[in-house]
Amino acid sequence: YGLEPHVWSDDLENFYSKTDAFLYETLVWNRTHAKNKMRSWIGAHLQAYQSQEPDRTLRILSFGDGLGIDAYYLAMLGYEVTYFDPSESCTYFAKKIFTRGKLQIEMLSDPKNLEDQFFDAIVCLDVLEHVQDPSLLVGWLCKYLKLRGRFIVHAPFFYLDPSVSTHLRSNLCFSGDTKRLYAPHGLAPIAAEFFWNPLVLELQTDLPLRSRLSWLAKVGGALLSVGRTWPWPHMMMSRQIARDDALPKRVEGLETGN
Repeated sequence: YGLEPHVWSDDLENFYSKTDAFLYETLVWNRTHAKNKMRSWIGAHLQAYQSQEPDRTLRILSFGDGLGIDAYYLAMLGYEVTYFDPSESCTYFAKKIFTRGKLQIEMLSDPKNLEDQFFDAIVCLDVLEHVQDPSLLVGWLCKYLKLRGRFIVHAPFFYLDPSVSTHLRSNLCFSGDTKRLYAPHGLAPIAAEFFWNPLVLELQTDLPLRSRLSWLAKVGGALLSVGRTWPWPHMMMSRQIARDDALPKRVEGLETGN
């Protein structure tokens, strides 16, 4: 496409909409142990959150969900799920699997039609590292999140490998940072896996915001912040995760229909 890797342009936005490359990339990623573990962790967190109001079904927006596999999983857990992705090919794929699974998942064609303070949780995985202004997107999404709602994110800002050429170098400054990216919008971190894969933030109005991260998650965040100036250790780790030993067998299973 003649685009410069890791640099935003208007043509990159069109690339996202038209390319079918993400069909293959995200299908492989969604079959890895790392992503399955992340998905299960999110499910467990949301179930604990749901237990606070057991008589009400959580409304969840799965934003930038690609093939819709996360939305599919959340709908299987019994939540009211809304899906959105800008890619036409990914949206077509998602619609097929939702239909095949007989799942009632709302598919947005234009996210601007959302109702303010409508969702109990917004899941935004592997999106922010791609966008021109992550803070602007986070602030916009927060309009649709209820007070005390959950914003669940995974954003490997440090990962600028040639294999992920749409991760933007300009967003490297957000690695391991919650105060700059999330706090201005009233989001306080309350739970996370070690390397923030994922990170859960709560929409609050209290000042100062009340963070509830464990000491282990804080250590992980500190290590991620090193990635702003020295991303190579993090990139090597991410490459190792991507080379999951079980992955070739999973891909082979897809090809054979098993």
